[in-house]
Amino acid sequence: MPDPALGNVAYGDASDADLLRKKETLSNFGEYVPLGLILLGILEYNYGQSIYVVLFGGVFLAVRIAHAVGMLYTNTPLLRAVAMLTQHAIFVTAGGVFLYQAVA
Repeated sequence: MPDPALGNVAYGDASDADLLRKKETLSNFGEYVPLGLILLGILEYNYGQSIYVVLFGGVFLAVRIAHAVGMLYTNTPLLRAVAMLTQHAIFVTAGGVFLYQAVA
């Protein structure tokens, strides 16, 4: 049964800009959060309850919230860009920690 709010469209997005934005936000979440959780799990396995785990998890949570707010509620890309750059910096830092641990 089609949603009356979207007209007679049973599938797709009916070119609704708000729905497209929400779909992009969800797809970005599904792309990056699993990797972040895997990295967080590996950090916890290697270091236990350390400051690395708390910092990584806290900053990752903050940037994911900032990115979602930037995607859903702003029209400028500044908040999204800062959040994504910070997120990628976290991934690179975690990779560096893992590499250092493997070599040392």
